[in-house]
Amino acid sequence: MVFTTNSTQPLGGSRARWFPGAALRLAGVVLLSCTGLAGGCAGPPEEPAKPAVPSPLTGEEAVRYRLFLDMAYRMYREEAYDLALNSLEAAREIRAEDPRLNLYLGHTLRKLKRLVPAEEALRRGLVAAPDRPELELQLGLVYFDQFRFDRAVEQFRKVLDTDPSQHEAIYYLGLAEYRRNRPEAAVIEFEKLLGEDARFPEANYSLGRAFFQIGRIPAAIRSFQEELRLNPDHPASHFNLAKAFRAQGREEEAREEEARFHLLAEAEYRRVQETRQIAIHADQGRMFYDQGDFRRATEEFQAVLAVRGDDPQILTYLGSTYLALNQLDRAEATLDRSLALRASDGFTLTELGRVHVLRGDPVRGEEVFREAIQSNPYLSVPHYFLAVLLRSLGRQPESDEEMKSFHLLESGTGNRQEGWLQ
Repeated sequence: MVFTTNSTQPLGGSRARWFPGAALRLAGVVLLSCTGLAGGCAGPPEEPAKPAVPSPLTGEEAVRYRLFLDMAYRMYREEAYDLALNSLEAAREIRAEDPRLNLYLGHTLRKLKRLVPAEEALRRGLVAAPDRPELELQLGLVYFDQFRFDRAVEQFRKVLDTDPSQHEAIYYLGLAEYRRNRPEAAVIEFEKLLGEDARFPEANYSLGRAFFQIGRIPAAIRSFQEELRLNPDHPASHFNLAKAFRAQGREEEAREEEARFHLLAEAEYRRVQETRQIAIHADQGRMFYDQGDFRRATEEFQAVLAVRGDDPQILTYLGSTYLALNQLDRAEATLDRSLALRASDGFTLTELGRVHVLRGDPVRGEEVFREAIQSNPYLSVPHYFLAVLLRSLGRQPESDEEMKSFHLLESGTGNRQEGWLQ
């Protein structure tokens, strides 16, 4: 039997280094909060119901192309943008001209702040599909991020000429007008947007700033107050409302708003500092894990959990570390805690499957590996461990199929961990 209960190695026989690197980011390990431009953290562009396809694909090529796009979409939603980019580049080798591919590629590159290649990708998409407003919108957002506000305005107007219901385009058109010192034009756009969606994030706040710049102080006050009615913990609205009150000579109300702003700002500062400390411990834990210093890795992960005890990703890391130390009872208990918080997570299930195999229960191990695959069909590692298990059980044809799936998925993510493939 290949598997022994006193082994500290993964099933392939080398030190268990596969887990903490790029692979875990595929599972969506995000320790820092998402803070972007006004409007918050936008999700990936919605997949169109009838994508424009320049040329048909058939057979295995079509399967691989769809697989890579699906993998990229899933990884984008997990905020693993670099891994999403790897899958999109693999898809691009099959069909570079597909506008849907270039939409995803442009959106992902923009998230990675690679604005020039993002613009190039979106322009490629528009060559193939010049009437796609979602491509035009993303190109406008790239111009906005590049501070090319005149071009951004042109682009957002082009989007709205095609699809007047694009609220994000209206919002960013207003912001671009404001940023190029045309607050009256910004007011028109924000008021139009709020007439269609009164709860659009930060629209009232942005309208208040435009009102303030043109001297319409009472209107600015109403807008900031409406933003705070929708979002009472919006620090910038408290700060700007204080400025507006002071402009009217309402000093006591201004001081009250400033006090609220400072309380929120201090709370945010503490949260950021705490998050940084958590991130430091988590990064050190991963570093020690990669170096094979599992005792120190355990200390760092436990330090994170002392502050944030309900973090399922760190619990999975800690469970994996216990597994590397051959502390199987602790590994199983920690992984179960993680799954209680985040059910059906593919990586956590994979580690739990390894625990069962090392306990000498290959039947249960196989069940859990298959559950991991079902929970995330685009995750490669459970296919690998299942293939090795099936081979040890003499089920070579099934093992070959799983290993084939593993290599196909690896080719789409660039997630090759050479050490444990020996």
